[in-house]
Amino acid sequence: MDRRMFVAGSAGAIATVLAGCSGGGNSGGPKGVVRQYLTAFGNENVDKVNSVLHPDGPASSRGELTESYYNGFDTFETNIESLTVAEEDETRAVVEAEYTITRGSDGDSRTSPYSQNIVLEKHDGNWRIYSFQ
Repeated sequence: MDRRMFVAGSAGAIATVLAGCSGGGNSGGPKGVVRQYLTAFGNENVDKVNSVLHPDGPASSRGELTESYYNGFDTFETNIESLTVAEEDETRAVVEAEYTITRGSDGDSRTSPYSQNIVLEKHDGNWRIYSFQ
């Protein structure tokens, strides 16, 4: 799998609500789940990243994120600029996310901006990230 494609599609796209949150919980609704995901992604918390993905969605079908993904980076950070709930009903929501990812190695780092819609659907009563658009 191409790492850049995974970053663009997955992080592409995760902060404060990580402590004490159960995997895939509704803490903060759809926006809170996206915040958990982006924060966990930037903190290299692969268990949390994987826990908020919907098991039946395209985001999950790429395969679970593993710690080896981060091996090539000395620096890996996410910075959430804005999260806006664009749509929400009982079972589906869309969060517009704007964030940056900074990654680097050997003292050289690069920051890339991302702007994408993140689709969430309910699974077992909890919001989970279904896909990235």
